[in-house]
Amino acid sequence: MKTTATILTLLVILLPVHGEKIAELGEVLKPATMDVGSGRLFIAEGTTIHIYSLENFKQIKTFGKAGEGPQEFKVSPFGIPLILFEMDGTLYVSSDTKLSLFTLDGEFIREIKVPPFQVFVPIAQGKFVASGTAAGDDQQMFLNIGLYDEKVRLVKELYRSDTAVGPNANFIFPYSSFAFSPQGEEIFVVIGKEGFVIDVFDLEGKRVRRIQKDTTPLPVPDSYKKSIDDWLKRDPGFKQFYEFFKTRLKFKSHFPAIMDMIIENNRIYVFTYKHEGHRYELIILDLQGKERGRVRVPIPGLVGNLFKSPIYAIDRGFYYVLMENEDDEIWELHRVELR
Repeated sequence: MKTTATILTLLVILLPVHGEKIAELGEVLKPATMDVGSGRLFIAEGTTIHIYSLENFKQIKTFGKAGEGPQEFKVSPFGIPLILFEMDGTLYVSSDTKLSLFTLDGEFIREIKVPPFQVFVPIAQGKFVASGTAAGDDQQMFLNIGLYDEKVRLVKELYRSDTAVGPNANFIFPYSSFAFSPQGEEIFVVIGKEGFVIDVFDLEGKRVRRIQKDTTPLPVPDSYKKSIDDWLKRDPGFKQFYEFFKTRLKFKSHFPAIMDMIIENNRIYVFTYKHEGHRYELIILDLQGKERGRVRVPIPGLVGNLFKSPIYAIDRGFYYVLMENEDDEIWELHRVELR
């Protein structure tokens, strides 16, 4: 079966994949992030979490509100939204200052206090890998990825990105990806500022291999620059500060080689900026970096290099994405088979 699948992937390279609508989600109004796993669909909007069954798409539970209690969350207006991820039969919810654990049906288990403005993901041996910030030579702060101990103390920096943050930082679009994901006894990190590069670390933070591909740089067109400017003018959270943002708005000459990365079921799924309309290239690799195929999948409303978290997920060889039906004013779940 594996040999047959490998041969078939050669036939689907760069073929557009349209997928199918599999559900309408009338309870969802403004989704921010999502994940799929263990037969469940998890969606966050603001400080609210929806859980659906993937079998019949019935809503299992909706919970969460603003606050600091066991089922309450803090979200900064200009910070990271709630990040949801299912691991080993547990739902993790990353919010400002804590990582909360729930059953797949939304029953509270416990919470872990963490530093603010960071996303912590548990790995083996009680450790964590997390996004954070670190000061450069000129004291400018940059987003980074680090390895943390069981008391959420930084043990080792794995990667420092070229994305600056803080009051003196410019907004340089498109951002270089620094997606990260644990997989078994390894941690995969996109080294976006170096091109198509994914470094693989062991649980002590030692780099064990590098996955690298040659790519042709894709120029940033004027239409992209205009879309970012228009977005800042229209977005409810940014438009009131547009005059400030436009003085800090800068653009790179070319798109980064990697837009995003998801690792699932021993496959690395790499999203790039190559697209036709709203359908973007998705490169499928094994864990050693050998290419297994390429398809195009829909990413609607993409702007700002995922400045707002994407509302898509991959589970068991399927790509899931939320798409708004503007005529009916309802959010739909679409699915694309990747195998």
